[in-house]
This record gives sequence, C-alpha cells and structure tokens, in this order.
Amino acid sequence: MLFRSALPDLEFTGEAFSETAGRRGALWSVKARVELKVRERATGKLLVTDREVRLAIDSAEHVAGKQALAEAAAELAVRVLPQVIR
Repeated sequence: MLFRSALPDLEFTGEAFSETAGRRGALWSVKARVELKVRERATGKLLVTDREVRLAIDSAEHVAGKQALAEAAAELAVRVLPQVIR
C-alpha cells in the first residue's frame, strides 16, 4: 500500500555554527546558533523562520560546541515542528 501524506512537501534549510566564547582554566565555553527556514517546495512560500542560540561548557572545546548545537537544534524542533505539522 502506498502512503500519501496530505502535508505539503516541505524544504528545511538553514545554517548552524559555533564559536568559542571563552576559556576559564580547563573549561571551554562555546556559543552556538542554529537558524532554520521551512518552505513549501511547490510554491516556495516561506512557512517558518526561526533561530536559537545556546551556550555550553565542557573540558573539551569541540564537545561543548556539539552540545550547544544539539541543544539549539532540539529547542528549534520543539517550536517549529508543531507549526508545520497541522
């Protein structure tokens, strides 16, 4: 059986980056920003645009960066998905 969704074909695009915010002793703080746009593919209509910034601290700079990015993306998902899945 073929499943067809009544939802429009959506395109999720955006940008994510992180950078060092500081270091104190052996701890690194990293700030991350995730930006997201959701468009209806057929029409190009912009449905949602949102962004989230998070700060994470860890003893390894790259781990703090990944943690901050993951937390920002998770928060965006909580806010954006209910807006596009109706």
